[in-house]
Amino acid sequence: MCGILGLINLNKNIEINLKSFKASMELLNHRGPDNMGIWSNSKITLGHRRLSIIDLSINGNQPIIDNKTGAVMIFNGMIYNYIELKKKLLALGYSFQGTSDTEVLFYSIIEWNEKAFNYLNGIWSLAIFFPSENKLLLSRDRFGVKPLYFINKQDQFAFSSEPKALLNLYPEFKEVNEDSLFNFFQNSEINSSKKSFYKNIYLFPPSSYGIYDLNKKKLNLHKYWEYPKKINDKINDHEAFEQFTNLFNNSVELRLRGDVPCALSLSGGLDSTAILTSINNINKKITCFTSVYEKDISRELYYAKEAISHTNSKLVTVLTKSNQWLENIKKIVWHLDGPSYSPAIIPHWNLLKEMKKKNFRVLLEGQGADELFAGYPQYYAINLIKNLNNKVFFNKLFASMKSFGLKTSLTWIVWEMLPYNIKLFYKKLKFRDKDYLNARERLIDDHSKNILPGLLNYGDALSMAHSIETRNPFLDYRLVEWAFKLPENLVFNNFETKSILRKYLSKNKQIKIANRNDKIGYNTPLNIWIQNDKFTIKKILLKNKKNLHKFTKNQDIENLIEKSIKGNVFSQNFLFKILTTHLWIEECIEKK
Repeated sequence: MCGILGLINLNKNIEINLKSFKASMELLNHRGPDNMGIWSNSKITLGHRRLSIIDLSINGNQPIIDNKTGAVMIFNGMIYNYIELKKKLLALGYSFQGTSDTEVLFYSIIEWNEKAFNYLNGIWSLAIFFPSENKLLLSRDRFGVKPLYFINKQDQFAFSSEPKALLNLYPEFKEVNEDSLFNFFQNSEINSSKKSFYKNIYLFPPSSYGIYDLNKKKLNLHKYWEYPKKINDKINDHEAFEQFTNLFNNSVELRLRGDVPCALSLSGGLDSTAILTSINNINKKITCFTSVYEKDISRELYYAKEAISHTNSKLVTVLTKSNQWLENIKKIVWHLDGPSYSPAIIPHWNLLKEMKKKNFRVLLEGQGADELFAGYPQYYAINLIKNLNNKVFFNKLFASMKSFGLKTSLTWIVWEMLPYNIKLFYKKLKFRDKDYLNARERLIDDHSKNILPGLLNYGDALSMAHSIETRNPFLDYRLVEWAFKLPENLVFNNFETKSILRKYLSKNKQIKIANRNDKIGYNTPLNIWIQNDKFTIKKILLKNKKNLHKFTKNQDIENLIEKSIKGNVFSQNFLFKILTTHLWIEECIEKK
């Protein structure tokens, strides 16, 4: 995992300021504290900050240059199947200086060009300059785990792992993108489009590659991967379980590759426990980290201890104190380069901080399972609505209640049925009328733009803030392709959430975890935090109102604070959005 920065300057009257470029590279130091490398000619400059994970020697440093073609590459990410690809390249006559995945990726692209992206199992954002063609090739992994932002202006093109490095080169772009901010407030979406939170800074799309032609001064984008469109109706429950087990275990095993210590974020839920179980099955030990609070507001620690008891691994608890949250948010929004809707970023920040203290550089997480195997209540609400006039409705409602409870189940049914929300749903997703109750379509949209991109943004930004690489076994593209080909009867099996994961856990002695029906996620004591810091929050939000005048009034903020203290979850979440937005504008836009 690393940080990359590139700048193309085709204006002959403007020289590339190498001092300013290096200053931008320093802003990415947290992404790669182990080495900095810069390559430059009269038109293009490429910079790389390295976090050493595989092949800790200088052979893994970048930029990497091909002596035959003169091609130069910078790369942020990890290619998990690099060992298998290396064997193919060796058979084709390639030689390697070291044992890193960087060399394998580089020569894979030189050998197979853009087709190489279809062979990669991993996460990446990269750029390769081909001097003989005067072209720059850029690419991003299938699900956008690794970020890539860019600025495209006349005679200049720049890209980076984080907007802050671009803003240092182009301070005139320190301006809020109000479209993105309004979408964030209304729909809680982050990275759901090509627009970042900064005006004129764009997101390079996932599962795509682009070619910037220096002669034509133009960027052309191309898709190399799409979600599967056909359903495998012939697969049965037994076959599905066997195929899942093989794919999932291999995904976990690939993500354990590396030359540095690896840890697991363990919540005691289905997803992280499944990863722990898979690791245990291949006779490996791993250190697990679990977040706890001063007052036990959940049973996550209980279940984490239960999960670890069936393995030979170790559990480390990380306490988040109620007096830490405000002081951490300023640091967090600087690294996010934007606001947040989830207070879960605070315990996660503390967990990563503790990991770094204990010298871990790789973290496995269960991100992506909910959007893959229907872990949220809205999918079941959609299916319930489709059965309103069916005799099985109450049976399905009872099954849904077992997973989410009556209140949550009915709330989501009403929410999905409201004509106004359906109208917004059409407008936002551009669905045909007959598709708004299609749970599979909803899953794909949540996986590709509505939910997962924002979570991946948090995961990458916060982990890299602590120089830690995050790996997600549920985002192996083979597993994703397989899961989205499953028929609905196997995905929504008797209205039991993530039934295939439950079966996997049951088969591997994790019975209590498999039978959990109290999904709460990262449940944080936000109302307590707000109550303790009520006056500080007021001082922060009301002292400089110009940042938020288009979104709220002073009285609205005061009302939100009071309702939040009383336990109104909607008010708490909206207040958190406002607070993080205000602090982001202060830290990243107004601060000189």
